[in-house]
Amino acid sequence: MFNSPWWVDLRFHQERRMVLISAVVVLVAAIAVGALSYATYIRNQTEDALALSSPSTNISPPAVLQAPVRGVVEKAAQLLADGQLDEASKALSEADLLMNRLSGKIAWKRGDTATALAKFQEALRLSPNTTEDLANLASVEAATGRAVEAVALLKRARELAPDDVYIENRYLLARLQAGDAAGVRTEVTTALELSPENGLAGFAFAAAALELAAGQFGNGASFLHAAKARLPSATFAKLLEQPPISSYAARPELQSFFPRPLPGE
Repeated sequence: MFNSPWWVDLRFHQERRMVLISAVVVLVAAIAVGALSYATYIRNQTEDALALSSPSTNISPPAVLQAPVRGVVEKAAQLLADGQLDEASKALSEADLLMNRLSGKIAWKRGDTATALAKFQEALRLSPNTTEDLANLASVEAATGRAVEAVALLKRARELAPDDVYIENRYLLARLQAGDAAGVRTEVTTALELSPENGLAGFAFAAAALELAAGQFGNGASFLHAAKARLPSATFAKLLEQPPISSYAARPELQSFFPRPLPGE
């Protein structure tokens, strides 16, 4: 057998190298196209979700969620354009998280608990150590009678944010719903005795719920007045939506706390 001339071997290696380079270029192009398509999908989904939250639907999800969703998608698109595929993928994962939060809140406002539950569960899967996602999912669990599950979620949130008065109130209310009135009463009494001012911020809603359950509606209203004076208005409004407080909305003594429906609603 004769050996090939050196120039034949050289040409063969050059051709093989070009084939490999072409394959790599095609693969990178395919990844880029796929990432760009996904970025476009997320952008469209964001616009659809924001359209659903227009004033005509009487839904007003927090504005703080709207700008980040758009910003993250735009960031992903820029990273993709710069060739930073891994960073673009991470940014799109963040967009997924924000989209699930926002979609869950829209569904929750519309009374679609099944969709809200699924969206909040997915958000928590993507961000398992975020108090917002734990509290969102706990809201659905508590409102649908799964108080034990809500307690477990809020216990995790409380461990992550021990000084958060909203989480503290939510945790105690969930425990009341789960039937732990005796334990909650002991904690509330101790907290109010040790530090009345701080105790009212973190325990006023639980104290109000205990009084309301005992038929002491005047006392319950007094604790809600104390909470309203010490908590941010948005926090106070969110806590009013939680059971068992929300079940007393029709009581005359509590009418001043709950928003009244507009004529025709």
